[in-house]
Amino acid sequence: MKRCGLTLFALAITLAALLLLASCTSNAPAPSPSPSAEATGSPEPTPEATAEPSPAPEPTVSTSADAGAYSPISASATIQYDGKDINAAPYYGPDNAILLPLQPLAEAMGWKVEKSTSSEAEALLLTSSGKDDVTIQYIPRPVGQNEVAGVVAKKGVTDIQLGPQLLYADGTIYVPEAFVSDALQPVEVSLDGSGLVTVKPKP
Repeated sequence: MKRCGLTLFALAITLAALLLLASCTSNAPAPSPSPSAEATGSPEPTPEATAEPSPAPEPTVSTSADAGAYSPISASATIQYDGKDINAAPYYGPDNAILLPLQPLAEAMGWKVEKSTSSEAEALLLTSSGKDDVTIQYIPRPVGQNEVAGVVAKKGVTDIQLGPQLLYADGTIYVPEAFVSDALQPVEVSLDGSGLVTVKPKP
């Protein structure tokens, strides 16, 4: 009987402890979720992300070498030889060298200019009394370009230095001052502020 009472007493204490433990657990506050576990949706974009990218610069359109090598000296530029007007415009060539219209200038200087054409080449024959003939052969310019190519120049039987390409404009080829001085007659060329190119024979 005594043992039974002790057992019941132990059971009662155990039950009381279990009830006390259960009540403590039920009164504990529920843990709140950590901020990292909350679903916040998509983050707001930063100003850098919302800025539209600036458009890329337009590509530069390349031009052919001969298209960019020459330009008129000015819209109103003129040429005079020894005080006489030449009916053609002066041009700048590579390195801003002044280029002169061969046929109009040669005729103003007293040379006769004859042109011959074959299926593959053209030629100019310049003649003047008491002087060696000057011949210039070249391949006609392709459509849409402003240069003739394959240029060969001679004074009598002597080669004259002249580039393999020459500007072709206003119905004539253009040549530098050095060619005029070597082939036709020594000259001085000057350009004033108004766009007048003056060609004078050297004394």
